[in-house]
Amino acid sequence: MAIRERTALGGLAVLFTASLACASADLSAAFAPPRAAAVPAAEFAAPRPEPAQQWVAPTEGEISSGFGERWGTTHEGVDVANEVGTPVRAASSGVVIDFGPASGYGLWIRIEHPHDIISTYGHIDAGFASVGQSVRTGEVIATMGDRGHSTGPHLHFQIDVAGVPVDPVRFYAERSAELVG
Repeated sequence: MAIRERTALGGLAVLFTASLACASADLSAAFAPPRAAAVPAAEFAAPRPEPAQQWVAPTEGEISSGFGERWGTTHEGVDVANEVGTPVRAASSGVVIDFGPASGYGLWIRIEHPHDIISTYGHIDAGFASVGQSVRTGEVIATMGDRGHSTGPHLHFQIDVAGVPVDPVRFYAERSAELVG
């Protein structure tokens, strides 16, 4: 706001000085950066870790053959024996990356999980999943069978981490999960 006093020459100096001060304040307000809204302290907290991947038993039965050396070769999973038609479940949530015939496995389903983990379900009788399908932990994806190189009805269950087969018994133990139901 300008002072409207018009006295002598000194009055003009006051008027000019007062006008500059007001203009400067108006410009400062006009060009000032916007104020940040108050952000609750909770917004600055460390990000919450992702929930741990849940793992459940892929089927019911008894382990009939373990991981490791067997008949002069390496058995890259475990075999869980039960009757043909026993439900087979997705051990954890993920995306089906393969379904169909596979040498030695008869029919198999493979699921990709987070953290570069793949689960394989072999010797299945019938499959209920398709490639590209997202599956949830515990969802029925197949039934146990006796296809391929098999000594009787069972599920060959395999876990690969970063492309390397690992012992499913140990894998499940490290996650405090039950491998068979």
